[in-house]
Amino acid sequence: MGDMIRLDVRKAAFRHSSSAPWVFEGVEFSLSPGINALFGPNGSGKTTMLECIAGIRTFGKGDIRFTLQDRQLGGKRFRERLGYVSQQFSLYEEMKAEHFLTYTAEMKLIPPRLIPDRVAEVLTDFGLARFGQFRIKSLSTGQRRRLSIAQAMLSDPHLLLLDEPLEGLDLEERAHVMNLLHEHANGCIILLVGHMFMEIEDWVDQVLFLAGGVMSGPKSPQQWKSVMLHETLGNSRAAEIPAERFPTLEEVYLDFVSRRRRLD
Repeated sequence: MGDMIRLDVRKAAFRHSSSAPWVFEGVEFSLSPGINALFGPNGSGKTTMLECIAGIRTFGKGDIRFTLQDRQLGGKRFRERLGYVSQQFSLYEEMKAEHFLTYTAEMKLIPPRLIPDRVAEVLTDFGLARFGQFRIKSLSTGQRRRLSIAQAMLSDPHLLLLDEPLEGLDLEERAHVMNLLHEHANGCIILLVGHMFMEIEDWVDQVLFLAGGVMSGPKSPQQWKSVMLHETLGNSRAAEIPAERFPTLEEVYLDFVSRRRRLD
């Protein structure tokens, strides 16, 4: 199933008005099922990129193609296969958690006979089963964050866009959420924006960097580390470095951003 799902972003550009500079321009990348992470400085356009892919905003130039089982999906059919969690997640404060998920499932046009079991399943998966009858306003920040991700998973999406999904979660909650995403990633393209390198590095399959209006990647974390070593040490010396002495993903990212700023 994994080879039959693909997201292509083609020559994408965005700016906030016709007189404003481009936030990014000429961005092209392709993603397949797995966990993909997008990193970049504040203001580089990471959230905007997710919003454009989700259809909340519109690219000034370029477009996306989402292919499922050799068929290109757009409009309503694309939205049916999409799960999205914004950084500033909005929840209905007065609703109970279970009622909120039921309402969301109805909006996603999940067949009514399947909704009770699906709601119970995601509540359990995200450690919220005993909070189903709690009003959302009474939940902790971490519980609310998990609830926001749970609603995105209701329709078993093939494309899942997550903006800072680990924000507000403690260490145990982060590991639990990343494990759930890992289990879902075989049949789903997951693209998450984050900055918690240590928590994400061991889970991600591909990494993209966005800085100075330029996107680079996707590459695996190991590929990124190898590229940095070869660029800084040269091919012969880099080949002598054992894997345990490779730079961290955070060090690779900081090097990439530094290089982009020098070019700007």
